[in-house]
Amino acid sequence: MPPASFWLDLKLELEGFRLLELEGRSQCNGREQEALHFGRPLLPFQRIRREYYQYQEQPPSDHIENLHRYLLIASSLIPRDPWEGETLALKVALIEATENWETLAGGGPPCPVVFDAEDVRGTMELDAETRGADETLEACRNMIGFGPEGWMPAEHYEAMARSKKLKEDGLAAAESEEERAQVAAHWPLDEEEYM
Repeated sequence: MPPASFWLDLKLELEGFRLLELEGRSQCNGREQEALHFGRPLLPFQRIRREYYQYQEQPPSDHIENLHRYLLIASSLIPRDPWEGETLALKVALIEATENWETLAGGGPPCPVVFDAEDVRGTMELDAETRGADETLEACRNMIGFGPEGWMPAEHYEAMARSKKLKEDGLAAAESEEERAQVAAHWPLDEEEYM
């Protein structure tokens, strides 16, 4: 009969193989979980714009489709930097590029990106509506003192107090419980979900 240490060594060796197998599975699960996490519908990043989307989460397919359209004409756009804006701004830029394709392409091949007229109309209306929200956000930035990314220097810690006061004023000015709930849930300076 083999000594006890033999069985212990064999058990440890088998457990090591088992751990490697489980680790490999967890990495696959991680990729699947990442796809589920990044592939899930989200509210617009700029909370102040959410009202114009009826507070509905937007499917990632919209953004993916706009990125695909962008890639179709990216080689014709200058500068050739990566897109860092929101999907609405990207779509508006793409629509404007299709409308000015003759000038951009110099009379070359037809534009590879096509939008239907109803989509263009709806997108341009939404863009006009959100420009007002952007102006409101800019006024908040100036009043509170935070930068375009929402960050501020540590020495401006009083800005958080101004933000809290502004939120309280917004909640007090709400005309209904539903509006109050929307303000509380979508306050533009509460960005924990995206941090």
